[in-house]
Amino acid sequence: MQASWVEVRGQVLLVLATTQGVLMYDWDGSVLLHSHLLPCPPPDIPFSFTKGITALSTGYICVGVHTGEILVMCVGEGVEVSAVEKVRWHARPITALAAHGSLLVSGDDGGDISVAQDNNGLTKLYSVDSYGCAVTCLAAWEGQVLAGYLSGHLRIFNLQNGKIVAEVCAHVQSITGLDVAQDTGLVLTASEDTFLRVWQLNLDSSCLPIEHKYSMSEENTALCGGVFTDHLGSGYLVTGYDRRELICYVL
Repeated sequence: MQASWVEVRGQVLLVLATTQGVLMYDWDGSVLLHSHLLPCPPPDIPFSFTKGITALSTGYICVGVHTGEILVMCVGEGVEVSAVEKVRWHARPITALAAHGSLLVSGDDGGDISVAQDNNGLTKLYSVDSYGCAVTCLAAWEGQVLAGYLSGHLRIFNLQNGKIVAEVCAHVQSITGLDVAQDTGLVLTASEDTFLRVWQLNLDSSCLPIEHKYSMSEENTALCGGVFTDHLGSGYLVTGYDRRELICYVL
């Protein structure tokens, strides 16, 4: 299961992506506002899931599906879901989504990335070809797409044309958490290799677009997520597989 708070039409909502479908709650999870259940998979498909949660500035909540489709839920002024559509640009299961204004970025377990824009309907702009490994995390910031991979690589692409800007061998195992501090350009990556790393994006430097700032290992813990606590990146939260607590640090 995956959970994320998203802001749409001035409201903060809690969205859960599960193996059964999508659940949408008010911000504290006390009121179920909408549910969208997946149909039962045919016998030749042993699994079903939803993964990847984001919201567009145009009032849509998007969630990825194992079929390669993306559920696009139109949220009205009263936070009711007025329509649910499906778009498909991937042949493999969706593993991550990110948004930048009206732009939607999607990645799949084959490593392909697609970028689309909502202009009275989502239209695909371009694709980024696979590097031979699944995309596990996506983020967008100031005209850049950041992608974490199962191989531990962190790659940065130009959001307008998909050209690669930088590539970092960030971890020795899968990147399981990726976040950007919107006000400072700090980047957080968390991995199954127990390490959390903080990086600095440099928009004005073509020779050094990203630099390493800090590393920390949570001993004997395969990290499965990590986020900054605010838009400045002044602290962060991580957690690990089989751990019930969130671990909070201040930078």
